[in-house]
Amino acid sequence: MSEELTEEPLRPTTSYEQFRIKGTERTTWILLHTIIPAYTVVDQPPSFGGQPQVIDHPACQPLDDLGLHRMRQADATAGVSHQLLASLTSDELKQVAYWAPETVGQLVWNFWD
Repeated sequence: MSEELTEEPLRPTTSYEQFRIKGTERTTWILLHTIIPAYTVVDQPPSFGGQPQVIDHPACQPLDDLGLHRMRQADATAGVSHQLLASLTSDELKQVAYWAPETVGQLVWNFWD
């Protein structure tokens, strides 16, 4: 299977870089967080305020080997915990209060400014 990896420009401000994997049968995207060492693979880029639909993909293994944390679907759909909120800065907490993410995926893979 031949695949092509390209960076996709993002229109709004995001917390991640987006890379498209274009295969012969399917196109997927890798979201690479710009601050924390984490990434996820999705079947389509997240929409504004949407929940990313995380999938597994063979392209993940090299990123795992680099020590990046892969956010899986169970992680992305988990509720935002008090423990997670306690690790955020005051500026990040202001953003969370304003945008009110319901899941970890919405918190980590966001379009906030």
